[in-house]
Amino acid sequence: MEHSEEDHRLDSLRKKIIGLGETSHRKSYYPQLQEQLGQLSLAMHALQESEEKYRTLIENVNIGILRSEPWEGGHFIQTNPALCKMLGFNDEKELMEIPVEQVYLHPEERSELLRELKQSGKIKDRKVMFKRRDGSPVLCSITFSAQYDSNGNVIFLDGVAEDITEKEEKEAALRESEEKYRTLVENVNIGIIRSEPWKGGHIIQANPTAYKMLGFNDEKELLDRPVEEIYRYPEERSELLRELKQTGKIKDRKIMFKRRDGVNIMASVSFSANYDSSGNLSYLDGVIEDITEKEKMYEALRQINSKLNLLSSITRHDIINQVMIMEGYLYLVMERIDNPELLRMLERMKASVRSIDRHIMFTKDYEDVGIHAPQWVNLREVVTSAMVPVDKALINMHMDVKDYLIFTDPMIKKVFYNLANNVIKHSKASNLTITTVEEKDKLLVVFQDDGIGIKDKSKLFKKGNSTSGYGLFLSKEILSITGIGIRETGLPGEGARFELIFSPGQYKVPSDKTAQ
Repeated sequence: MEHSEEDHRLDSLRKKIIGLGETSHRKSYYPQLQEQLGQLSLAMHALQESEEKYRTLIENVNIGILRSEPWEGGHFIQTNPALCKMLGFNDEKELMEIPVEQVYLHPEERSELLRELKQSGKIKDRKVMFKRRDGSPVLCSITFSAQYDSNGNVIFLDGVAEDITEKEEKEAALRESEEKYRTLVENVNIGIIRSEPWKGGHIIQANPTAYKMLGFNDEKELLDRPVEEIYRYPEERSELLRELKQTGKIKDRKIMFKRRDGVNIMASVSFSANYDSSGNLSYLDGVIEDITEKEKMYEALRQINSKLNLLSSITRHDIINQVMIMEGYLYLVMERIDNPELLRMLERMKASVRSIDRHIMFTKDYEDVGIHAPQWVNLREVVTSAMVPVDKALINMHMDVKDYLIFTDPMIKKVFYNLANNVIKHSKASNLTITTVEEKDKLLVVFQDDGIGIKDKSKLFKKGNSTSGYGLFLSKEILSITGIGIRETGLPGEGARFELIFSPGQYKVPSDKTAQ
């Protein structure tokens, strides 16, 4: 390392002190010289500390630092370990042996940089493709500044180089992902919006489906209006805001919107609230599906079904009247006949009439299956309600049903009643136990009796099963509307065991608490 000016001054002072010798005249200079020597020593120590600080900083910083000659074919003058590692060299000496151009994937970029540095003196955050020792490319962000001598000539270039290969790859992946989701949002056939979460707020963003659905030509036209203006009944917007502030989300809510031309559209909306870092509501994200035509079709089907049910009811009433008349005449005829063979024939006619009556009653029950939309109901309350008409004098009933919510057709109550009523009619049981059991990720509602059990299960849920009539068939049909399963797992001689199987999504615990 070359000696600085302070090194020379320090050596000079030491020599003067030695040269003065021991005479009293010379000794008079000692204090003054010693003081100067002490000051210089302190300055040298501070300089060495400063140099060491910057040296360790340059060597340990995780970014390439370099000094190079400012001409074509020039070499590196100084580099740090980070630059050597970035370019695949073992040490500084190896890197300094090659011309600077050799670390550029495209050497002409080096020439361009030199010309620009001679003109402007600096380059900031320029992306350049370097080449590692093994030939692999490395994308760097570089900043250079030119250093001049006293005559204004460029004597060397100082610079920093940061490897941004991984950063660029991540940003490219992010841009690709953003583009993918942008095109998805723009092309999906459902309205997507983001809006301000206060009264009088505006829509912040809307996709083409949303603004076209509402009768606007482009997004800007929609963004210029308060959100309330697209609601047929603005008070519904206020109600949605209150609910979103409380619960954070709304799902599949039917709302009447108003197009730009004033025409009503019925929509199904789902919203979720988004919060800032302080927990304040910052905006609302939502999807809007135009269900106007769907609602019209549903209403048309409802009316058709209502008319069919009316026709069915009238027909059923007339048939039942005729069946009652037939049963009455059969009773009168059988009272007046003693011939055993004729009586047997009349008994068969009577059985047929009763069969007709069962068929007619089945049509009454079946016409309501699937008419009403499935809904979440409290399991314990529905089971309790279904057991009210069951004759408790004929069976001892034990219930241990937890407080779950189940998603089902409203006719689920009839299923529970049929299962209990079948026990009384067919099982010869003394006790019926109704329980809930969680099995892996499923919920089972179990009807277990202590009767004779069921030997032949092959036709158990078939239409017209001679044992249970249409009860179990109808029960299975009702359960199938929402995908609820049913099976019988009891052993003959040990009682029947019917299990209703609720899969994930078909049941839940109220308020996310443990079922009680």
